[in-house]
Amino acid sequence: MTLSIFEPRSEHIISVAVPVPLRQSFDFLLPITSPQNEIKPSVGARVKIPFGSRQLVGVILAIKSDSDFPENKLKSAIEILDQSSLFDDALWTSLLWLSRYYLAPIGEVMDAALPIALRQASELMPSSKKTWALTDVGRSRSVDDLNRAPLQLAIIKLFMKNSLLTADDFKDTASSWRSAINVLVQKGWVEETQAAPALAERSVNKHDFITLTKQQAVAVESINQRISQHRFSATLLHGVTGSGKTEVYFSAMESILAIGKQILLMVPEIGLTPQLIERVKARFS
Repeated sequence: MTLSIFEPRSEHIISVAVPVPLRQSFDFLLPITSPQNEIKPSVGARVKIPFGSRQLVGVILAIKSDSDFPENKLKSAIEILDQSSLFDDALWTSLLWLSRYYLAPIGEVMDAALPIALRQASELMPSSKKTWALTDVGRSRSVDDLNRAPLQLAIIKLFMKNSLLTADDFKDTASSWRSAINVLVQKGWVEETQAAPALAERSVNKHDFITLTKQQAVAVESINQRISQHRFSATLLHGVTGSGKTEVYFSAMESILAIGKQILLMVPEIGLTPQLIERVKARFS
């Protein structure tokens, strides 16, 4: 079939923000896949690309049909990591503005907006975990039926103490426990399922419950009054080192988080960062 010059060319080139200190994007060809496995990415999705001798994870800025560079010199992307954008419209617009306003390399801006795991090509959703539970058949059978299968018997005894087991529960058993539990699954005694990963619960820390001094309480009340007015204001908190200013900041931050807003906490000295990060983690998880 001859392609008419009047027919639009398919969008097979992606402009990628690569995490390097260069204020430009880079063009790549979409990876060649079979029609059955074809992934049509969106702007804002991650892509793994070759860059010199390295493989990097970039963010797609545009999908287009041509490039300023000869197509035969464009490299092909290695893998499309996401089908849809990782950024909502407001964040995407903010990141593009930030790059233009501060003359910051767009690739480094996009990279800084991603969690570390996503920068390293990890999956967007954590992988599920296998779990095992006794079936009605398994609960009704006598353990005497397993006298000649000691490892299967040991597994059934574990179920007597736990209704649900994971691979971690078998770390103290024989290395061949997987084969034994597969046999129990085939017998219909045990059922195998895939459990969705659970979100980590916030751990309660002793720093969560702080009794403010009278002066701290006065400062927090003053700041909270300004927060409740929902308009811009500036407050100067004066106190010597060790007087408890950080607790005032944290209390104000809790008030802001409680109404669904966000906080930008700026650190005045790089050396204080590790200590402050630990305090923020302990307080806000």
